[in-house]
Amino acid sequence: MRQVAFTRRRMFVMTDKGKLFGFAIDEKSLSREELMFAKNKPKFTGDLQHENPMYVKELPPLKMIASGLEHMLALDRDGKVWAMGEDTFGQCGQGKSDREAVAPFFEVRHGKPVQVLMPVPDKVTKIACGFRHSLAITEKGHLFGWGFNSMQ
Repeated sequence: MRQVAFTRRRMFVMTDKGKLFGFAIDEKSLSREELMFAKNKPKFTGDLQHENPMYVKELPPLKMIASGLEHMLALDRDGKVWAMGEDTFGQCGQGKSDREAVAPFFEVRHGKPVQVLMPVPDKVTKIACGFRHSLAITEKGHLFGWGFNSMQ
């Protein structure tokens, strides 16, 4: 194992050879009593389903991975960025053609990896994800971001 990243419903593991595997997490809501008496505990817990990992065969060998709430990014060894998961707010970098610009927002998801279409002119060397946004740093040190931006 080289790297691990978590979304709300999946754990992704990247191997030393750059292969990506996904594991489902069965989400369980905590009861009202558990929430009342557990001040610092999360609202959800989950059980990792490790018996049936999903091998993401559509990706080339990877350099690194990152994850947000319900999306993940993968950086391949050629400096290209790939995305999977929720894209409702543009966090998978697919442009505006399939999303609403104003509320109500309709859920958009990518079940298989898609190459990020956002114009990044240079080779990407690092990636990061936030709640509903994504970031990439190029080899020239430029920072690019896409996804949810409530502050414009």
